[in-house]
Amino acid sequence: MDTRQDLTAARLLEINPDMLVAALPRPMPLPKRALRPPRPAAHPLRPSAPSIRSLPISTLPAAGAIEWGPRSGRTVTVFSDFQCGYCRALTNTLRSMNVRVIERLISTLGSRDLANRVYCAKNREEALHAAYAGEPVRGSGS
Repeated sequence: MDTRQDLTAARLLEINPDMLVAALPRPMPLPKRALRPPRPAAHPLRPSAPSIRSLPISTLPAAGAIEWGPRSGRTVTVFSDFQCGYCRALTNTLRSMNVRVIERLISTLGSRDLANRVYCAKNREEALHAAYAGEPVRGSGS
């Protein structure tokens, strides 16, 4: 927070470098019987990042999640963004179910400031649902 660096975006890019270059053209797949040409050199616009394709959820820090819902029953982990209509609909559906939700905000659609206000709120669950409803986030100190 002191340096105002976005560590989450850097980590997400490290985990999934294709997120940055999703719009770059991809080569057409060859038919199964065709001979494969030699593998081309790395794309000049693609970042050189480790080839991490999966990350166990259990290794993510608990402090980065907002937990809500009843403590008993099943647990669902959700990666969401406040600007995503599907995430909003999913949250409303999960509120009506008897599940514990561990919500991790990824802020890929320009909702970083809102996510920061939710994380800094005294009652994160209340702030999270207010943010999805388009209401002001209270108790965030900003």
